[in-house]
Amino acid sequence: MTRADEIMLVAQVGANDSAMVPLSRLRSVNGGTGAVVLTFDGPANVDTITLTCGADEFAATKAVVSEITGCSTIA
Repeated sequence: MTRADEIMLVAQVGANDSAMVPLSRLRSVNGGTGAVVLTFDGPANVDTITLTCGADEFAATKAVVSEITGCSTIA
């Protein structure tokens, strides 16, 4: 069960499907080939979310982390 003040990550994972996972369950953010892969732990129906991003995985990974942390100066 999540707390009332838990920050949730929301992603559309298909045309008619979406996922909402507590930020506290996020374990890693990795750049892949044309994608950013978010990995979660714990009792969730979704353990990974792959975000398609194009050629610059590093820039996309930094953008995802910046949004999650609220920090715009990630180097």
